[in-house]
Parts: sequence; structure tokens; C-alpha cells
Amino acid sequence: MEAENVYTQDGTVDLYGRPVLASKTGRWKACSFLLGYEAFERMAFYGIASNLVNYLTTRLHEDTILSLRLEM
Repeated sequence: MEAENVYTQDGTVDLYGRPVLASKTGRWKACSFLLGYEAFERMAFYGIASNLVNYLTTRLHEDTILSLRLEM
């Protein structure tokens, strides 16, 4: 591998301002963060959706079918 291809070519730097090695960035490490983010985002969506249905049926006394239709 040539010396200029060891580092990323997009100008990224680490916390200390040094150029980042291309072999230490992205790939499966970045993929795990994306998959984790998507999993937590889905859990938050369904948690909020169930809370909304619960609120509409108990506090506002809406029908369950109507509250599900309002949610979407």
C-alpha cells in the first residue's frame, strides 16, 4: 500500500487533529452504530405510539379503532 493511501482522503481527523487511518474507520464499526440507532428509534416509535393510544382511550374516551386511525 502506498503511503498516501494509508489515510482517508476526505480530510477527516481524530480528536487530536491527526489524519485518520483508513483501515481503522467505517465498515463494521459504523454498521453496528447504524443498526443500534435504528433499533432504538423503532423502540421509541412504538413506545410513543402505545402511549398515544393509551391516552386517547383512557383520557379522551375515544374508541380503540378511532385512536389507532388517529395515530397513523
